[in-house]
Amino acid sequence: MATTRRNARSPIRSAAILIRLGRRHAAALFNGGLREASVGVYEAVARKLLASEQRLPIASRRALRSALRDAEQLRNPTARAWRLGSTLDRVASALRGEPAPELVLARAGRPGNGPVARR
Repeated sequence: MATTRRNARSPIRSAAILIRLGRRHAAALFNGGLREASVGVYEAVARKLLASEQRLPIASRRALRSALRDAEQLRNPTARAWRLGSTLDRVASALRGEPAPELVLARAGRPGNGPVARR
């Protein structure tokens, strides 16, 4: 029975791992001044999540689609990275059953740190 339960959760775990690794890589690129490359990683992660068979919550799928649309309209790579990165943070938090990072920061009375990795 435990094996079945673990296998049932593995798509969500896989999605969370993909987000975490993508965020680390994108943050390193962003912090190294490679904003466009960072955006490319964020976009690739978001598109992979949407195209995969992962059982993401509907709200997470909508948020990813919206972030991709918004990012296409933005010209500034920093703004694009922030938009995509913050959405991936929210999706990762939702997968863990946690409140969104900006809610935690707001409760603490601190502004967000932008696209740098938080975990």
